[in-house]
Amino acid sequence: LLVSSKGIGKMGWDLVEDEANVYWRAVRQHGVQVFLEWLASRMPGERFALYGEVYGRGIQDLEYGQTGFSFVAFDLRVDGMWLNTDVVHNILMSSCEGHDVSYVPELYRGPFNYAKLCEVAEGSTAVSYDAETLQGVHLREGLVLRPAVERVKPDGSRVIAKFISEAYLLRKGTTTEFE
Repeated sequence: LLVSSKGIGKMGWDLVEDEANVYWRAVRQHGVQVFLEWLASRMPGERFALYGEVYGRGIQDLEYGQTGFSFVAFDLRVDGMWLNTDVVHNILMSSCEGHDVSYVPELYRGPFNYAKLCEVAEGSTAVSYDAETLQGVHLREGLVLRPAVERVKPDGSRVIAKFISEAYLLRKGTTTEFE
């Protein structure tokens, strides 16, 4: 089992196992290794890479109603190949049930439409809800856009993008790292 972060992974490195590390703690707390072993026993492939987000208290200024932190899966690679959106959606939607791994909600499916994306990117989070009001406990950070069928750009990089909400960018009265 290898655990990494976006920045560390880009350098081709992984994180040394350490319970003080939030990524390792999230993997252990949410049974990610057990989930991957279970998944690997049910589908072809030798190497499985589950991509997810750690969020909640202590991760950033938005706590999402969490007393600690949580892990949500958003992508899957098998034997170095990115799987098409529907395949990932079907595998993770059906497989996460019964495990302590959740899958990100799908907020929009359809052709690229800038106005629609602007509309869907705003609002309250779809990840964490207040039990009494059933409303998201924080603003929505934005969306991840990916094609239905995996493809790469001429430089060999994957076609995928993050669409950041205006509310998230301006939440502190100034711009953030996405400036």
